[in-house]
Amino acid sequence: MKLSICMMVKNEEKHLEECLKSLQPLRKAVSSELIIVDTGSADSTIEIAKKYTESVYFHEWNNNFSEMRNITINYAKGEWILIIDGDEVLEESEEIIKYFHSTVGDKFGAVALTVKNLLDEDKDYHYALLQSPRIFKNDGFFHYKGSVHNDPIFKGECLALNSVLIHYGYISTDEELMEKKYQRTKKMLEEELKKEPENIYYQYQLSVTYMMHKDYSKALNESLKAYKMFEKIKSNERKMYFYIIPNHIKTLLINGLYFEVEKISKEALKIEPDHIDIYFYLAQAQIKVEKYEDAIKTFKKYMDLCSNYEKLSIRFNPTMNIYTLASQNEGKYGIAYSLYKKKEFKEAIKYLKNIDIKSEPFYAGYKLFVEISFITKDLETLFQFYKNNIAQSSLEIQQNFFNEIEKNKNNLLTEEKIQLTSYFSGSDNSYFDLNRIRCAMYEKNEDIDTMIKEFIKKVKFDLLEEYYADIIYYFILYKKSVSHIVYDLSTKSIQLFMRYLFKNYSNFKELLQDYIIKNTSYNFVDLKSHIILQRCYLIMGNDVKEKNLYSSIFKAYIDNGKKYVTTVYTPFVIENELIREVQNEEDEFFIYMYLAENIKEQNQSEYIHYLRRAVAAYPYMKDGIELMLEEFNEEENSTLSEFEQYKIQIKDTIREFILKEDLDNANVLIDEYEKIVKDDVEILLLKSEIALAKLKEKNNSVNNYKM
Repeated sequence: MKLSICMMVKNEEKHLEECLKSLQPLRKAVSSELIIVDTGSADSTIEIAKKYTESVYFHEWNNNFSEMRNITINYAKGEWILIIDGDEVLEESEEIIKYFHSTVGDKFGAVALTVKNLLDEDKDYHYALLQSPRIFKNDGFFHYKGSVHNDPIFKGECLALNSVLIHYGYISTDEELMEKKYQRTKKMLEEELKKEPENIYYQYQLSVTYMMHKDYSKALNESLKAYKMFEKIKSNERKMYFYIIPNHIKTLLINGLYFEVEKISKEALKIEPDHIDIYFYLAQAQIKVEKYEDAIKTFKKYMDLCSNYEKLSIRFNPTMNIYTLASQNEGKYGIAYSLYKKKEFKEAIKYLKNIDIKSEPFYAGYKLFVEISFITKDLETLFQFYKNNIAQSSLEIQQNFFNEIEKNKNNLLTEEKIQLTSYFSGSDNSYFDLNRIRCAMYEKNEDIDTMIKEFIKKVKFDLLEEYYADIIYYFILYKKSVSHIVYDLSTKSIQLFMRYLFKNYSNFKELLQDYIIKNTSYNFVDLKSHIILQRCYLIMGNDVKEKNLYSSIFKAYIDNGKKYVTTVYTPFVIENELIREVQNEEDEFFIYMYLAENIKEQNQSEYIHYLRRAVAAYPYMKDGIELMLEEFNEEENSTLSEFEQYKIQIKDTIREFILKEDLDNANVLIDEYEKIVKDDVEILLLKSEIALAKLKEKNNSVNNYKM
């Protein structure tokens, strides 16, 4: 038998079927056996395994990876042993088959395969590469050692093949899986470091473990310990332990220690001058410290090494994980960004054009492309970039691209805006439709109403971006009813659109004022729409200094609101203040305003009470309520002033009656007065005068009688 395929598994149902299927071409082409040792699966792992082999064994997990690996090896009867895990998939087996059908194998003790460690299940460009010995001569000597990260011990040289194993075990998007691995690995490494505190490999692996768990400060602390150990190693022996350096530089970078990254990277490249990852990390740090010229040179060196990866010696180094080989698009963006910062815009554009539209840096890339296009005012190049790159991408990317255009275009002159609008008006999508309408607005095209009507039929305004409010602006500008659009909008969309219009059109406030004031006759849809527009004006266009105008619009808003709630809600709900039955805070506000107006003449304290409840329900209308309270107080003061004048007049009349000795009429007036005003001190004095006058009159009568 030529080959024994040995596997150690536990709860691997997610990828095991795919793994075992990928081995079938190899098993058919080479005489082989499949040995699977299960260490305690609780899922369907064993059932899947038995579909492919009868050699399924159980051994209890003993917390030592190497010992468990060696158990699987002990079952092997083939001349060679292939080690593979249940979360790995053999991408293609042709080279391995050729190897076993040749005599080359006699010269080697092991064969290394490329392990592609996927880091994100949804992004196939997020991976790390490692050359890993996986095929070994079954000579009785081959075994594993190390309880955590098991190392193969074999005799002879190792040949590297191009065959690739896809490894799913490091996918950080699977949080449950990563947490289990983290806790298990961390515990084992800490235990090993207690036994061997100067073991640089375990120290390095503990840093990597924290890094994968995103505990970056802890990762740095452990990496610093490993680096101090590295510094103690003799210069001529450091290359053996160089694997700790890229990880250390990465932890420094993530923790923002950019100058340390520069220092250590330059020292490291003297030892390993072709290390791809180090160049990548160094360039990123140079951008952070604004060394843009250095960053460009470093990224270019990185790109050159990536292009020649197959020829690099580090490709065959089993201790080296390469994480950034698939990050060349980030390299292109890094160069473009550095050129942009140096104001070398044309060169920056060249690199941005070459970023893969499926890559993660493409989003940042096209944002920068748009920004540069507006700086240089090269609108034709911007449109060509859209045609050649963006138009072939997802609808989400297209929409984001259009958003970037809208964000950046405000600095253009009017003629340039017209030119831009014209470029992006030829295709058939919502943004191009909008630009055709904009062109018609610029040209005052008679067909614009028809164009807008057709556009509104095609779209749902609620789902559109804020700049589609230009269509609302057109209606307001030409005093055409906008109710059919506004009525169907959500509160969120209304706020979005109105904020855009107030920000982008200096005359919008005046136009909206005019529209609100002059459009007073409406049906229910108009009523609701006008309430919305009045609300937006009062909140967003608020200028309480324009007191009279603000007050008149606020009163119209209140009147419309009262009409609205008395139409939508029953008298029972309103009169009994069943606020829980009310749809929103604004309707609650209108109900309290309705109740306030109804009680104003009968009970002024209740009137104020309802105003306070109204503003508590809808604080956005605080300024309007304050104006109403001011007016109310002015009315009260005016009424009080008139009443004081009335009191003075009455008391003057009473005095005149007393002087004329017309005491009966004086008493009649006093009686009437006291029904209205209680406890007036002046009236008490006047009553005393009358009493004295009557007493005097009585005394005079008596004296006359005596004479």
